[in-house]
Amino acid sequence: MRSSYDLVLMDMQMPVTDGYTATRRIRSWEREQNRDATPIMALTASALEEDVCNTLEAGCTTHLNKPVKKSALIELIGELTGSAAPASNQPLRAPSQVDQAPPNGSASANGEDGAPFDRAIEARGKID
Repeated sequence: MRSSYDLVLMDMQMPVTDGYTATRRIRSWEREQNRDATPIMALTASALEEDVCNTLEAGCTTHLNKPVKKSALIELIGELTGSAAPASNQPLRAPSQVDQAPPNGSASANGEDGAPFDRAIEARGKID
């Protein structure tokens, strides 16, 4: 049985293959394999609206600026994977099902519904 991932944390400025190219390749592979889109969270130091739009156009589900507040990251991971954030005294655990579909409102690879941009903007407000 093939395994799948619950979430991808994508650094958009990697040295050999940047995150934009890697995301496009993931989305292309998912379409070729008839697989559900895995949520991809773009992580970048850029907060410019143009850069946020570029990450979403590449196929990322949402965008989070660095530096990231731990609480914002944990909350967004919970939203994207459909798991609730743990109480502060409990360790994070992976969801029990690896084949979960992206949560309602997740966009397709081309971001048609506009929801990812809204989530990206909401997430930006959670960062110090």
